[in-house]
Amino acid sequence: MAVIAAAHPQVTVTIVDYDVHLVQRWEQLDIDFVEPGFQHLVHQVFHANLFFHDQVEDSINEAPMIFIGVEIPTKGCGIGARSRLDLNQWERAIRMQFAVFSNPDFYSPGHAIQDLTNPDQVLIARKSDVGNADVLREMYAAIAQPNRIIVLPNYVSVELAKVATNVMVAAKMNYANMVAAVCGKTGANFNHVRQIIGSDYRINGNYMDTQLGIGGDEIMKSTLHFRDTLQQNGLRKQAKVVSEMVKLSKRWSKEFVELVLDGSGAEEDSDVEEYEAPEDIDPVMFTEKLLDGYYKDNVGKSFGYCVACVDNDVCKSCSQEWPPC
Repeated sequence: MAVIAAAHPQVTVTIVDYDVHLVQRWEQLDIDFVEPGFQHLVHQVFHANLFFHDQVEDSINEAPMIFIGVEIPTKGCGIGARSRLDLNQWERAIRMQFAVFSNPDFYSPGHAIQDLTNPDQVLIARKSDVGNADVLREMYAAIAQPNRIIVLPNYVSVELAKVATNVMVAAKMNYANMVAAVCGKTGANFNHVRQIIGSDYRINGNYMDTQLGIGGDEIMKSTLHFRDTLQQNGLRKQAKVVSEMVKLSKRWSKEFVELVLDGSGAEEDSDVEEYEAPEDIDPVMFTEKLLDGYYKDNVGKSFGYCVACVDNDVCKSCSQEWPPC
């Protein structure tokens, strides 16, 4: 919203929340969002045309346009736990009589301000039966080039495009890690290989660096949601490909932690090679628990499924079909 306030100095932008203490922190510019250029941008527009309030209903009633920014976490329990998105907060937020549009963001951690002030694309799609996208299009015209503002009639296409884009980035990161692993075994220089691959116009060099994990929580969330969408639509083989990609990303992180521990004089633990990290467990935490013997002792109690579920279509222990029981 700070980007929109900076692009439209004649427009008043008000950010609201029911949490009074949180709004008070925002008023002190104590904002939990660390990005290059963000603090400077907020200072530029704060109390010029950007304000914070806890009077939610009044602000909504006065606003001609409302952006809903709520956390959409991954479900922690029930059907689709650890992969399906939990839309409860979103659904509560749109119960009022709005003309609802889908307008997902596309930005990378560390490049948020740059990506939002000069976006590759802006996607807009109507989710309700009423509403005109022209107002949104005009607003983004101050930020994005006209040919980069894409208005679609089908909001499902927009939402899927956001998720699929993140999954593509995750796949590219995994590929870079695989190339780096081969380079390490053969003596090839990864930087040279990466530059050659990136010079191909079909690929380009973005996200061709080696990465720990899969590129951040947002990309991991999108990847797991994409896998769940494939499963729900009967595309089990395709879902398993995505699952293998997630497992690979976890393995890179786990191997890095093992390398650091080995370098610090830690003794090798045979249990580390025996078990695979479940997709929903942080690899660093997972490795630490392995070394403590925690995972081996608590796998059934704490995580609700057995080791065999991770690597087999049908679990040998509980006879449940993949994904993990």
